[in-house]
Order: sequence, then C-alpha cells, then structure tokens
Amino acid sequence: MQTIARINRVFPGKRSGLIVDYLNLFKHMKRALGDYANPSDEDEMPVKNLEEQIKLLENVIQETRAFCSGLRIDLDAIFEKNETFEHIELFQQYLNILLDKDEILEEFKIYANLCKNIYEACKPEVFELNWKNDYLPIILYLADMVKASVRDENIESAKLALARTLDLSVQSSYIKEDAGENKYEITTMKTLNLSEINTDDIRKKIQESPYKSIEIQELKLFIESKLEILLEENKTRTNFVERYKEIINRYNSGNSTNEDYYEDLVDFVDNLKKEDERHVREGLTEQELEIYDLLKKDKLTKKEEEKVKLSAKKLYETITNEQSKTNVIDWYKDEQPRQAVKFEVESILDETLPNSYDKEIFNVKTEIIMTHLMEEAMMEQIAQ
Repeated sequence: MQTIARINRVFPGKRSGLIVDYLNLFKHMKRALGDYANPSDEDEMPVKNLEEQIKLLENVIQETRAFCSGLRIDLDAIFEKNETFEHIELFQQYLNILLDKDEILEEFKIYANLCKNIYEACKPEVFELNWKNDYLPIILYLADMVKASVRDENIESAKLALARTLDLSVQSSYIKEDAGENKYEITTMKTLNLSEINTDDIRKKIQESPYKSIEIQELKLFIESKLEILLEENKTRTNFVERYKEIINRYNSGNSTNEDYYEDLVDFVDNLKKEDERHVREGLTEQELEIYDLLKKDKLTKKEEEKVKLSAKKLYETITNEQSKTNVIDWYKDEQPRQAVKFEVESILDETLPNSYDKEIFNVKTEIIMTHLMEEAMMEQIAQ
C-alpha cells in the first residue's frame, strides 16, 4: 500500500505511475484495499487494467475527431497527403481555425492533453501490444503547432511572416522538441521595439493573409509581451491591460467581427506606441514618468502639471542620490529608517507640489510614493 501511495502522486505532465507486478500480487492488493478503502465499483480502483486504458484512449481520440469535425477540421484529409506533417498546408488551415476563438482553443487543448496523458500512461506496454492509431500522431502534431503559436511566457511562433512586419530585426533560433515520434520547430523572437512598428503595414499584412487567426494570434502575443514590459516600467498602466481585455472579451462573446477585431488590436498597438513614447513628450525619464503619474491628480492646470513634473524630477533625483535615506540597507524593514525616508519624501513634496494639493491629497500621495519606494526596494533585493 505504501508503494502504491508513493507512485500515484500526480503533477503537471505526470498523470499516473507504473507498477510492475512480477509476483502477481494484484489479487492480494484488491483484498488489502478493503482495510484502506471501500470502492463501490472497479472504476474507483487505484490501479487500472491496461486494456481498459487503451479503450479509454481510443474513445478520447474519437471524441477529439468529432470535436475537430464540428470545426471543419478534417483529420482524414491529412492521410490523403503523401507528405511529412511539416509540409502539409492543411495544418496551417486547421491551426487558423483553432486560434479563431479562445474558447475553441482551450477546448481543443483539453482534448489533446487527454490524448497525450492517457497515451503516456499506457507506456511501455502499449508498444508490446503493437497498438496503433493513425489519428493520435495528427492530434499531437496539431497540438504541438498550437503550443508553438501560443506560449505563456515568451513570443514564440512557427515561421510567421507577421513577425517580420512587427520587427525587421527579428533574430530566430530553432529549437527541436520531441512530440512522440514527431518533431517541430519553434522560432524564438527577441523583445520587440514599438518605435519601429508601422501599424499600416500590420493592417495590410493581416488583410492579405489567408490565415488571419494565426496573424491575429501573433499580434496578440506581441501586445501581451509589450504590455508586460510597459507595466514593469510603470505600474499605473493597468488601464491598458483592462482595455486589452475588453477587446478580447468583446470578440470572444461574438460582439465584434474578425475584421473589427484586428482593427481594434492594431489601434491598440498605436495607443501602446504613444504610451511608450510619452516620457519623451513629457520631458521625463521612464522612472520620473512613473512618479509623475503617481503624483498626478484630477483637474490640474497646465502650469500645475509642469510643477508636478518638476516635483517628480526632484524626488527621483533625491532618492537616487548617494546621500538619500533610501540607501540605508533594508530601510523599509524597520520603523526608524522608514520614517526617515518618509520625512525626506514629505519635505520634497511639500516644497515642490502645487498649492492645490490640500492636506488630505498630500497625505494620500505621500503614502502612494512610500509604497512605490518600498516595492522598488523589495524588488531590487529579490533581483540581487
């Protein structure tokens, strides 16, 4: 029982464990389970019969085929092509369909993961039985294409022309990963520069593409990557994240057409460009701009805005000075050095902020700046 308890622990990528019974003790294990559990039927047994697992796998493959068929993804058509998978144009068409809506994509990923996990759980005996299903490699290859086009952490996609439109200096490296008996290639792109983006070129590329969903997915990955960078530079940009979510949700709910969708996304890229360059227009560094955004309040006159900018500049200059109280190691952890930093901040703000900042607003802005400085200090310590 201890052996089974240790093997049956699951985690991402491990759906089950393998128990080799050389002494045919399975019948004794069933009897022993009466002391530890009382399963009402065979399905609740912790050990499954391999033949039942293979039958389950075949059923899931059939369900996956049916799901794909409902989307006009004909897996049988792949067999008619006398080529290797990576040269079959149909896969690009099918990928385009799967990337059209987030809901469709997530459902396919569930089906494909089930196929893969159950198949993995059948190894190695499945090889001895000479079991074969022609649809499984196709499903897994299509899942690999999805994985290559939709990455959670980086912009990685397979040979998409839009990448060249987004950044002419893209540097590609090829990574080969095993997927059963198949292999696929992923193009890794460097961080993209908004200042080099021509949104008219993007719009034209998507309009002319036969695979709009793939191009739109690439554009979404670019936006998400840049949003992450912009947020790291300035935490006040959360409104851009909300606006991006609204565009996605509006399309997924069916309230906008495919054409409206990419137009909205391209317009959003234009807005990101303006935001990315705003610190230049304001005459501030990125760090000063973040402090300026934190200090701003509603209904400022032009003259008052300039004063707040000078306040942000003065504050940033002071806290980065070698003599600043923020240079005390771990200043944010203890009350005394924390109060010393707060007094330093209050003195600068009292001297530089416009008179329209009454006591209440002044105190609020002081606390916001203190929170910002403590977060920055903690992140710097983590980075070290």
